[in-house]
Amino acid sequence: MKKLPYLLIFGFLLGLQSCVQDEEDIFNKPAAERLSEALQAYQKILTAPENGWVMEYYPKGDCSYGGYTVLLSFTEEDVTVASEISSRSAKSLYSLKEDMGPVLSFDTYNEIFHFFSDPAIPGLPGLGYEGDYEFIFMGQENNELILKGKKTGNTFRMHPLSKNQSWEQTLNDLKSIIRTITPPDYYGYGLTVENTEIFLTQTGRALTTEPNGRNFEIDYIEGKDTLTINAPFIYTTSGIKLYQPIQIGGKTLQYFDWSEIERTLVCSDNDVNARITFDPMPLNKRFCYTKEEWYFHTGIMSSPFREKWKEAGELVQSGQGLRIYQAYLSYNAELEAQILNVVLTDGYNLYECLLLIYCRPVKWTDDQLEIEFTGKVDDNGNAFYNSGGEAILQMLNGKYTITCDNPSKPAVIMFKSTDKQDVWFQFCLLYTSPSPRDTERSR
Repeated sequence: MKKLPYLLIFGFLLGLQSCVQDEEDIFNKPAAERLSEALQAYQKILTAPENGWVMEYYPKGDCSYGGYTVLLSFTEEDVTVASEISSRSAKSLYSLKEDMGPVLSFDTYNEIFHFFSDPAIPGLPGLGYEGDYEFIFMGQENNELILKGKKTGNTFRMHPLSKNQSWEQTLNDLKSIIRTITPPDYYGYGLTVENTEIFLTQTGRALTTEPNGRNFEIDYIEGKDTLTINAPFIYTTSGIKLYQPIQIGGKTLQYFDWSEIERTLVCSDNDVNARITFDPMPLNKRFCYTKEEWYFHTGIMSSPFREKWKEAGELVQSGQGLRIYQAYLSYNAELEAQILNVVLTDGYNLYECLLLIYCRPVKWTDDQLEIEFTGKVDDNGNAFYNSGGEAILQMLNGKYTITCDNPSKPAVIMFKSTDKQDVWFQFCLLYTSPSPRDTERSR
């Protein structure tokens, strides 16, 4: 981890710390006066850096979205904000309050900062990304300001941005490293620690502006135990930083820097030999985590499964005057789930019925996965569910072994249930059915 000599800021932080540790001040001054002095001291700290601050921002209490870089520059009255999520900056007011200790509040709307806390984000009504806009000052550590989100309880770290690095260059460098270390299509990440391979999967919820979440699911064996670590991360201008250090095999890992020579992310923590590499996705992860649309091949499935689809089609036809045109699965990184889209038609119009399904790779395998209906549907999906769709989804639930036609570029995947002998079916990558209008004209 690289340390920059922010002596001026560190002096402020030490001064604040010494005030806190001064027993005579603590016991001779009223609590309100001490808190007021602390707020004044924090304002001096916030406004001191000539080039502002870098905040590591983690929305949502479980950090499932991962972290995002936010740049902040304070005057005594307002704050200017920029971030990797936007191409521009925005200015707004802020305040320092006495609430649960000294609190930094971004209490007037800022289009960039409140992107993370605004409940009116399209697609996530009433929730948004569930981020913080009020922060409790917790102190300092290694030249950083430590804050705690008042709502989420997450830890937020801020360090001054170097005078020699412009905001524009910082964000450009960040976007460049993200492009560089994002795996190519159909590749994921692999992890080795002290030459031992560790199972690593990029997971987590994705912002509406992002293709993937910023979270690692790490599976490894220690002795007789199989362990799993969820590790949210943030991109840095040199690579990746985990939200907090993790322990694997007695080694502590948190910082990974991109090596242009090795074309890998190399752990830069002391006395650790660890690397994150680009590895081809096994078939189960490729199906579960890529955005390809996989269509049910209704002509190739077991008789019991085909009967359920036939019954559903008859119910839809008799109850709504529609027929099933097609059905396909596609991954939605924002929801960390697959969407089963059953498309109905009257011959001229298409009506989408959306049902949310979890498709998860079975750990320690390359060719097994589990399907589970979440119970979540849209209005059309609810209508289909009550018109025979429930039986289809009940039969679809379960564990499967999967095979494909071409491991390097699969276009057809066969599913065989491992716990229901009479359930098997096929997904196709390409759908070649004629349009509903063409079908109707040919009758």
